[in-house]
Amino acid sequence: MRRALLCFALLGCAGAELPPQTLLPQDAGRVSNPPQIAFAYPPPGSILGGPETVFLAGRVIGDLARGERLDLVLAIDLSRSACQAPGEPVQGGPERCVPRGPGTGAEPGRVADVELAAARALLALLDPTRTRVGVVSIGGPISRAVHRFEGPDAGFLGAHLELAPTSDFREVASRLDALAAREPDGPTNLAGALRRATLSLRRLNSPAPRRSILLMTDGVPSAPRETPHENLVETLRAADWTARHGVRVLCVAIGEAIEEPVAALEIADRTGGEFYPVSDVAELPVLFELLELDQIAALEVQNLTMDAPAVHRRLGHDGTWDAVAPLTAGINRLRVSLRAAGGTETSHELEVTYLREASSPAVPPELASRREAARTEELTVLSSQVSALEREAATRTRARLAATIARERAAARQAADAQRRELALEVEPPDVSAGPPESPNGR
Repeated sequence: MRRALLCFALLGCAGAELPPQTLLPQDAGRVSNPPQIAFAYPPPGSILGGPETVFLAGRVIGDLARGERLDLVLAIDLSRSACQAPGEPVQGGPERCVPRGPGTGAEPGRVADVELAAARALLALLDPTRTRVGVVSIGGPISRAVHRFEGPDAGFLGAHLELAPTSDFREVASRLDALAAREPDGPTNLAGALRRATLSLRRLNSPAPRRSILLMTDGVPSAPRETPHENLVETLRAADWTARHGVRVLCVAIGEAIEEPVAALEIADRTGGEFYPVSDVAELPVLFELLELDQIAALEVQNLTMDAPAVHRRLGHDGTWDAVAPLTAGINRLRVSLRAAGGTETSHELEVTYLREASSPAVPPELASRREAARTEELTVLSSQVSALEREAATRTRARLAATIARERAAARQAADAQRRELALEVEPPDVSAGPPESPNGR
C-alpha cells in the first residue's frame, strides 16, 4: 500500500526589513555559526510601565552568513493516486475519486485535500513581509508515449509552474483553491517538480539567501521515464541538482508506514533535509510545531530576576519569535534561549526597568498584530486553568508524535535500504540522461 508523502521545507523569512533591532553577539566558546537572537522590541535599557508584563519580539537567525529571508515553493501532487483517501491504494481512474474533504480529521477526503490543507495551514504561519511563496503542481493527463526526453520541456511533463514565488499571499491562497477544484490525474514526476521549483527560485529578483521547496506527494516516482528504476534515478539526480543550488527539502510521510520510502528519504538526505513520517493526518498541525526552523529546535524565555518563565512564547515558522514575560518593580533581567537541532545552545539577556506609572516605548506598527495575538494568548492562559491542562496535553501529544516519528523513520530507512538493494541503486546514480534542459520560461 502506498502512503501519502508530504515534503516540507524548512521555513525562514523573506520580504521587507525588520524594524531597527539589536543583534547580540555570539556566546564565546560555542561552535561556529550557532543560532542567533535578534531583538526587535523592547529596546535594551527600556523603562516600561503599565501592566506587569512585557511583550518581547524578534527573530531567530540560524546562520548570519545566510541572511534572514526565505523564498519557498509549494509543489503539490495532483497525480491520479492523489484522488484516493490517505493510505488507500489507487483504484481505477478519476471517476473513482473519493469525495472532496477538509483535508484533516477522521474523514479528510482525498490525499490532494490533505496536501492542500497542510499548505494553507503552513501559509497562515508565514509572514508575507519576509517570505515569498510560489506554487508548482504535479500531475495532469499526459500520454505514456511522451514520457521521453524529447523536446524542450520533456523532462518537466506533468510538472507545472502555477505561480512564481510572490509575497501576495492572497494570490497564493487563490491558486491553492484552484488546485482544490482540479480532479487529480496523471503520473508523479517528482524530478520535474524539483527542477521546476528550483528554476523558479533561481530566476527571482533579489533572491533570498534561504530557499526551500515544500514537495507534497502521495506515491513513488512514475515519470518522466518508463521504468521505476529510471524514474527513481531521475528523481535523485534532480535532488542533487536542487541541493547544488542551496535548496533544502523536508520530507514528511502521512498515513501508515510507507512501503517504498527511498525516493522521499533520498530527497531529504541529498538536500540536507529530514524525513518525517506521520501516521494520522489529524496530527499535521502538531507536526508543524516539530518542524525545525533553520535547525532551531526550541525557544525559552525567562525573567531571571523573578525566576519566572514567560506567560506566552511563540517561535514562528518564518523565523519570528515573540513572548509575554512577567515583570517586577525595578530592574528586570530577561533571558531568551535557543537550542539548535544538533544540540547547540545559545542565550542572550536583555535588561529593562519596570515602573508602573512610566510610559513604555511605542511598539512599531509592523509588530502590532503580533503583540495583539500575544496579549490575547496571555489573557487566555491567565484566565483559565483549563488552558494549563490543555498545554500539558499538547506537550504530551508533541512528545508522543516525536517518538512515533523517530520509530517510523527508523523503520522507513530499513525499508529504503531494502529497496536500494532491490533496485541496485548506486550511491551516485548513473548519468542515464542529460536530464531536462532549463526551459527559458520555467514552464
